[in-house]
Amino acid sequence: MGRNFCPPTVHPQQIGALPKRSAVDLVAALVHDIEEAFARKQVATLVTLDIQGAFDTVLCNRLVLRLREQGWPSNLARWVGSFMQDRSARIRYQDIVTDSSPLQCGLPQGSPVSPILFLLYTEPIYRLGNSKGRFGYADDTAILCVGDSLDETSAEASHHVRELLSWGAANGISFDPDKTDVMHFSRTKPKTASPVLHGEVEKRPDQAMRWLGIWLDSTLSFKTHVEKWTAKAQAIAFHLRGLTNTKHGPRPSAMRRAVCACVLPVLLYAAEAWYPGPTCPCWTKPSKEGPSGIGNLVKKMSKALYTSLRARNLCGERHRRACWTERQEYRQSLCSSKRVGRPLLRA
Repeated sequence: MGRNFCPPTVHPQQIGALPKRSAVDLVAALVHDIEEAFARKQVATLVTLDIQGAFDTVLCNRLVLRLREQGWPSNLARWVGSFMQDRSARIRYQDIVTDSSPLQCGLPQGSPVSPILFLLYTEPIYRLGNSKGRFGYADDTAILCVGDSLDETSAEASHHVRELLSWGAANGISFDPDKTDVMHFSRTKPKTASPVLHGEVEKRPDQAMRWLGIWLDSTLSFKTHVEKWTAKAQAIAFHLRGLTNTKHGPRPSAMRRAVCACVLPVLLYAAEAWYPGPTCPCWTKPSKEGPSGIGNLVKKMSKALYTSLRARNLCGERHRRACWTERQEYRQSLCSSKRVGRPLLRA
């Protein structure tokens, strides 16, 4: 079903539950739009929101109506209605099991079709206001506003959030204000942080915000992102190094696979979203060595990589010593067999 979505049905920047799309792809598209604003000497404001309950908030009749409005076949809409009817749940704690209670709404957790139906249910979110500035991954939604000043983008973001909350109230969907984050983007660090309203709550930006596992700061330096993910990768590398020494431990080939499987994916997470390449010009000015600051980030990442390479080298050193000891024992056995005059059996 997910492979047959037609372009008008799903917003192109809604990534969750669709094949060949990832959270990093979505953040890369977001970063591209912000860098385009920087190139035009503009600023941007990003607001991220989280849907409370997600699957549990879906109403059966409203979902069927939405499928019909989107042009899906009638038999599919009827199947979805049947899929959500006559559902019940009960609680089990240790040896105690409660009686079943009927469920009036919600999609079943764990079903492969539930994420797709939830995506279709929340599709109108990405048609509100400026659809180009909407980004979504499952129940995580982001609104990007671009303008000439942060006061302008903050006011526009507050308007879009208010519009989104009104739509949610009409459709039985609420957004958790505690999980709403704001970040202002500009070529220089802003002197004042204009708030964005989530209902009656003022949300102000922090030094960095985390969205879909990627840390974003006001100047897109990605310093916080690299520091946090490098620390995680280095901790894993230290654990791998603790498994090896010059006498005991896995073979070098096994340690190499462990480094490639455990350290590198963590160390390089979302590198395609922030690393521009060695010769690609950035929004500030072209450089043969890449944008300023990128070299420092790579140096920080190199520390974790060196630690993991050290673990592999310890395995290699132990393996070389084991081979040398084996050769010495073989030579001694060869000399002994010649002295006693018996044939040498080779494996």
